[in-house]
Amino acid sequence: ATVDTDAIGSGRLPAAICGVACHKPTFGLLSAEGILAGEEADPAILVLSHPSVMAGSAEDIALVLTALSDAPLADALRDPLSVRRVGVVTNFVGDGEVKSNFETVIASLANMKMETRDIEAPFDAASFDVRGVERDRVAINASLFRDVDGIVLPALTSPAPTVEDARARGDTAVSADNTFFCNYFGLPAISVPSGVDRHGLPLGVQFVGPRGGDANVLALAHAYQRATGWRYLQTPGVEPNALE
Repeated sequence: ATVDTDAIGSGRLPAAICGVACHKPTFGLLSAEGILAGEEADPAILVLSHPSVMAGSAEDIALVLTALSDAPLADALRDPLSVRRVGVVTNFVGDGEVKSNFETVIASLANMKMETRDIEAPFDAASFDVRGVERDRVAINASLFRDVDGIVLPALTSPAPTVEDARARGDTAVSADNTFFCNYFGLPAISVPSGVDRHGLPLGVQFVGPRGGDANVLALAHAYQRATGWRYLQTPGVEPNALE
């Protein structure tokens, strides 16, 4: 496992591309003291940056976060899953392959007996203008999670670019359109593998919960990985090993 920094998606997006998991906790669960210390950074980035944990699975991440935070998050994976109502984000950004993979994710949730309902994520409300961020973080649970326990949406907007494409696009090589709002609102969010594209390269799905809902987010991601077998992604094009 590694401890990383996620300010707009820079933990979850690489994890999605590499076929592993990354959890950005509720803002404040892990201390951000020292992040970018001594660096010339946009003040907004310092507000948005979250320490995050990357590992092979939600289960591994829960173990690491339990050790780092003293919060018994690993226990939540052993308890019966309490998340039953999942909001399916409809206004995410995604190309055809991302949308097709997401339909498979939703079908898997249905097989897990999850109650799903369409929901829109507040992408437009997230901004690098952080003057009102504390107010917005306090209000987000009541507005976004009033009728659902968590939400689900793709991590990526398109499949992983080639090295050549990434170099040509620069900072925009991998879009944060589906991840940034979680940083602005300080929400716990995890990306786990959800399949592969037509070239056998990984795709990822995000599970997002209300502030303070890290245990439920990890438990939901863990249950999804157990149900689908998407845990460790190995050689592109090769079926992943089942957990059991």
